[in-house]
Amino acid sequence: MQRGVYVGTRLFLEKCDTLLSLIGHTDNQPGELIILCADVGGTNIRLRLNEVFREEGVVKHARLCEQVTKTLDCARLEDAFIGFLKTAPRRVRVGAVALAGPIKDGAILMSNAQKWGLLQEEEFAKKIGLERVKFLNDFEAISYGVEKLEPEDVHSVNGLPPTDDVKAVLGPGTGLGCSILISEHSTSGMRSRVLPCEFGHVDPLLSSSEDLEIMKFIEQESGQAVVLERSFCGPAIPYIFKFYPKSPEAQEQSYEIISKGVAKQDEACERAVAFIWEVYMRVIITFTMLLLPKGGIYLVGSLTNSLIPYIKEHVDQLKARMLWLPDLGLKGARVIAQRIVEEMQVL
Repeated sequence: MQRGVYVGTRLFLEKCDTLLSLIGHTDNQPGELIILCADVGGTNIRLRLNEVFREEGVVKHARLCEQVTKTLDCARLEDAFIGFLKTAPRRVRVGAVALAGPIKDGAILMSNAQKWGLLQEEEFAKKIGLERVKFLNDFEAISYGVEKLEPEDVHSVNGLPPTDDVKAVLGPGTGLGCSILISEHSTSGMRSRVLPCEFGHVDPLLSSSEDLEIMKFIEQESGQAVVLERSFCGPAIPYIFKFYPKSPEAQEQSYEIISKGVAKQDEACERAVAFIWEVYMRVIITFTMLLLPKGGIYLVGSLTNSLIPYIKEHVDQLKARMLWLPDLGLKGARVIAQRIVEEMQVL
């Protein structure tokens, strides 16, 4: 069985000009609706409007406009949304918002934007003038975004196309996001369902005495027990770099360690990247063996993006296929917003 590995690489959005400048909104015409898709992170708030409509009985969509706002520029989350929604040519009724953090009963307190306090989806919908808003975790949105890949979004590295079957999604960044994507029957036909998992919280995957020494070093330096995601993801990178011999004045940031290691410009950085890749590869292979995802494993996240040159160089070790995946968070938000439209039976 050939297993696929997919890698997200392009930026989520290019900032667009405002679509229309209108004083008021007109009602949606029969058979068409405008939905809001949003991806809220610690750095940027990305917003998009899509028109959803029926054509010959088939639900289709068209992108209208987009906007990127700096998270730090918004005293309240709704500040980024209200002005953007005024640019819509017609009233926006529903939306889906991806946010970084755990969501419980439609509420979230974002760890990297605590100034906004507790956000609740029903209250937020009222503040921005929508009938209904659905909050979802950012990695859940990324996983749903896999469902909406277009042929032009995909670049195959070694010629193996994606298939309709069980898919797995891995996203190493600050932590390790993991999910499973399965197909299920619905009233509108087959659609995907995301099953989150906590693979990042299992014990580290070790294969040598040096691996064990590095884990002990990370635990000693960080003061925290080391689980899988803390063995190679973002916060662990400086500790891994520190473990290897180097000049006393070397003080590299995580992004510098990865970039110099990939470019082979510094021996300690190169050894750190080699270790990170070895652990990452074990994670990919182990997750593959656990799930047997014939539809492929999709790799996303900031660490994946940083390691792309290194991954391409070593891809033969995985006997896998790789694809570029853009703006998955917003694509996933669109999936959920369209499902709300189906539930409301307003199209």
